[in-house]
Amino acid sequence: MNHHQLTEFITAFLTDRLVGASHFLVGVKVAADLRRVTVLLDGDEGVDVDFCAKISREIGEQLELMEEVPAYVLEVSSAGADAPMKIMRQFPKHIGRQLHVRFKSGLEDVKGELLSVQEDELTLRSITAGAKKNKTKAPDSESSITIPFNEIEYARVIIQM
Repeated sequence: MNHHQLTEFITAFLTDRLVGASHFLVGVKVAADLRRVTVLLDGDEGVDVDFCAKISREIGEQLELMEEVPAYVLEVSSAGADAPMKIMRQFPKHIGRQLHVRFKSGLEDVKGELLSVQEDELTLRSITAGAKKNKTKAPDSESSITIPFNEIEYARVIIQM
């Protein structure tokens, strides 16, 4: 078994396990030597430590049955507030928060408040600082931008302090 096959196995196992649940899989990474497995989860209302521990035990039980998998380190955790969001289901709980969006095409990044999330797009309120001319600053301009989800490489929540 190689790391691609193990990644696919864990992904399929968790996808089936989490069907209809308020939690969902964000990603699985398996080291080439199969000795480190990292699983990132998220939830419609977040993820707690107890749920991560439960999923870790379930994955561990599955891996122990596989003779091809050597001794390994298994890490199961939430994606975290500063982790890039890549799955549409991650966005709704962040409505009203500031996001930084990076595009797959290389277009200039956009920052703004997440206003809404539809099936295949999201809408941000973007504020552009007014230009300064002769010691006078033009007013900031505000606009809404709708972004098709398939154009987003990732988005991050801007943590305000």
